[in-house]
Amino acid sequence: MLYAPTWEGWDGNPGNTSIVLAGENIVRKLVAADPPVRVLYKPHPFTGTVSKEAGAAHQRITALVRKAAAQRALDPRFVADTAVQAQAKAELDRIEARLAQLAGTGGDRGDEAEATRDGVLDVARHEEAARLRAEWNDAYWRSFPSWEHRVITGPEPRLYDCFNVSDAMVSDISSVVSDFIASGKPYAVTDSAEVGAEEFKRNNTAVRAAVILSNSANELGELLSAVRDPAADPLAEDRKELKQYLLGPDEPTSLQQFNTAVANLALKAETRNVGQQSRDAAALAQAEAELATALPGQRVSTAGDTDGVGTG
Repeated sequence: MLYAPTWEGWDGNPGNTSIVLAGENIVRKLVAADPPVRVLYKPHPFTGTVSKEAGAAHQRITALVRKAAAQRALDPRFVADTAVQAQAKAELDRIEARLAQLAGTGGDRGDEAEATRDGVLDVARHEEAARLRAEWNDAYWRSFPSWEHRVITGPEPRLYDCFNVSDAMVSDISSVVSDFIASGKPYAVTDSAEVGAEEFKRNNTAVRAAVILSNSANELGELLSAVRDPAADPLAEDRKELKQYLLGPDEPTSLQQFNTAVANLALKAETRNVGQQSRDAAALAQAEAELATALPGQRVSTAGDTDGVGTG
């Protein structure tokens, strides 16, 4: 289960984030769930930058997750494959060392603006780095037990990677919700301002297929039930319809749709260019014809002058 709340924002609106009013309730219920679930807590990186209260709540939630992880590690029901973890950690060290070499250090690397301005793309290096990042992600998830609660901060693993290893998500109103809808998995959104479920859905299209949580998080059981028994998931069809409405059809893929749109735009531009060239050529021909008819012809004198001036 992924808990991915957004941050508190600049305006102090209690509906911005669930961190302050609901976060601890959400995490307490998740780590105590029976049958057990694994909790991944990935907060927005700006959390606590404006509100000290949000920052303090984040610290308490982090402590809850880590305490629950320590307790689970001592529970005989949960067994770790230490050999697999050790191998994965060794892979992480190797991959990170190579990525550091590819990125360069100090003056070799410069900042991103300099790299963009002055750099020439090394295709082989770029492809190797992309492959290594995929390997890093795979090794990261194998480096600890699949049942271990985890606090995930920093850029890696990415939010989408957390989507992929989670069966459901709890979040707040933000782009995170729309992105997760693409997965088709169950999700819940916290009505931290407590406007009420129906009003909340009317005001926010992306939550119309979500379990709506109050700050008490008492409704979490509905989300857990949907994960445990997909056949009894009451919002499954709603999620399919909402995904289609917000994100479009699965086929053709988004990349194919993008490529088609680019090709159509290029064809439109080329057609426009050909038309413009034809109009320019026609306008030039017309201008030359008008110029030819506008110039007076030469006069020839009876004395053979060609300049039109007689000899007297």
